[in-house]
Amino acid sequence: MSDHTTFTNIVQASETLAARWSKLAQKAIADARAQGVTIEPEDVLNLREVRNATLGAELDQEAYQRELLALPALSDVARKKAIAEGNEDARAATVAELNRITADAPAGRRTDAAARKMSRARDMGVASVPVTAEDRDEKLRMLQDVDDHQTRLRLARKWELL
Repeated sequence: MSDHTTFTNIVQASETLAARWSKLAQKAIADARAQGVTIEPEDVLNLREVRNATLGAELDQEAYQRELLALPALSDVARKKAIAEGNEDARAATVAELNRITADAPAGRRTDAAARKMSRARDMGVASVPVTAEDRDEKLRMLQDVDDHQTRLRLARKWELL
């Protein structure tokens, strides 16, 4: 996030700019709401096109929409929608993001990371996340530590290793 102090000081110093900012911020908030997401005026400060339009430039609708959809709250909504529509690029990008959750986790926190990964996969509409070789190897290592044969077999089935 950037510090927008200078911009806000300029806007507050002029009634015209303040009125223009208010109108554009309300538009951005309404456009986000139409996508099913609530954003705050502080989030609108991150939209360069809105800041430029507040200062008098023409609002480039295409760039504005691109920036709006790139806000963290809206990018998830847009990606979920693309996945639901069958967009394989969006699904692949989401799966890559999900795989980084476990790959970046410290060895002692892999189980927690796997749970976060599955929760995020459900939230994003990815029915199942392909198991990476690292995940499979980690599960096999964990199974080696289980002494009870029945428990080991039950876990292997649960983790789809059999």
